[in-house]
Amino acid sequence: MGLYERLLRLEEPRIAGHGFAAILGEVQRGRLTVAAAATTLGLSGAETTELQTLVNRIPSKTEAVSLGGLAVLTNVGTTFDAVNASRGLGMVLVDTNGLTAIEWHLQVNKIGSGTQNWQLWNDTAGSEIALIQDTGGSGNKTLTTTVTSGLPTGIVRLRVRARSTVSTDDPVYYGSTLLLTLGERLRPDDIHEVLLAADDHRLNVYKTPAALRGRLGV
Repeated sequence: MGLYERLLRLEEPRIAGHGFAAILGEVQRGRLTVAAAATTLGLSGAETTELQTLVNRIPSKTEAVSLGGLAVLTNVGTTFDAVNASRGLGMVLVDTNGLTAIEWHLQVNKIGSGTQNWQLWNDTAGSEIALIQDTGGSGNKTLTTTVTSGLPTGIVRLRVRARSTVSTDDPVYYGSTLLLTLGERLRPDDIHEVLLAADDHRLNVYKTPAALRGRLGV
């Protein structure tokens, strides 16, 4: 048997397209592994390999946003926002609902002798999300950090801020980017797929009201 032969109803047992799509949706949302999906669909080893190949073509649930460009922070100061240039390091509005991780990549040129601090700031709530402390030597570098806890919720305004332990340091900000890893955000089409999976008698998922409520988080 083959996965696509079963989907085209050329071989038995057949796989209904809507149920298959519903299960793929659950895999993308991280609710089912490929192995669990294969078990639910009753796939053979070869068919599971075909499923994995197809799943590999589904985009990951990440988004990337850019924060600002070149800025020379002459006499950056020992407090955040001490000079106007440090207030213009990039700003973005992000819908953080369902966010599970923020990976921050920052490119700078360290000029000066102090510990230079780069902060990802929640401008909406007035709170810090991430802080990178550059204690290394001078020169061009890429700094990274990942935050997985204490993440904000809702639509928030994020921006980058800078300071140093030596007020006369002159760091150069080249720019930074955020890779946002999304958890589950149930949209109407997501709920539709869950209901399709529950309604398909051939798929042993969400078959009781309690199981369905638990899956939908209600």
